[in-house]
Amino acid sequence: MPEAVKISVLEEAAKRLTELDPKVPEAIPIREAVQRLQPQIKASLDKGYSYDDILTLLSKIDAAFGSVAASTLRKYLAPPREKSASGRARTAQRRTGPERDRSVSACKQRPSPPPHPSGVPPEASAPRLPVATPAPSPVRNASQPASDNAAFREDM
Repeated sequence: MPEAVKISVLEEAAKRLTELDPKVPEAIPIREAVQRLQPQIKASLDKGYSYDDILTLLSKIDAAFGSVAASTLRKYLAPPREKSASGRARTAQRRTGPERDRSVSACKQRPSPPPHPSGVPPEASAPRLPVATPAPSPVRNASQPASDNAAFREDM
């Protein structure tokens, strides 16, 4: 069982914990770093620099940027997309008119399989017969002579 803590110590601990300044993390994820640098990165793009140029410069500053592809940087800078229940719902929201009606009804219906070339499906043309399995062959014990084993006796 833990020892007891005096009330005066508890009050001092509470006071010190309350007075703590926010802790600054030593490192942040690449995505967050790109978001914080977004104004400067966009300004560099406006000046004619490519995503590869910007990543080359950033990787000289910190090697962690060297693991980022230009397409990933572009994705991190893109505005966030609206979240929906599924990609199908998101696509249906973008479509309008008859095109949307067709796509929504197509999602609900399961397509039928294409017809068999002969016109008759294979399962309907021939009945399935049970497959016969061969009977196990008798096994002779190697330590017994063949004449002692009735299954291996030869007719004379």
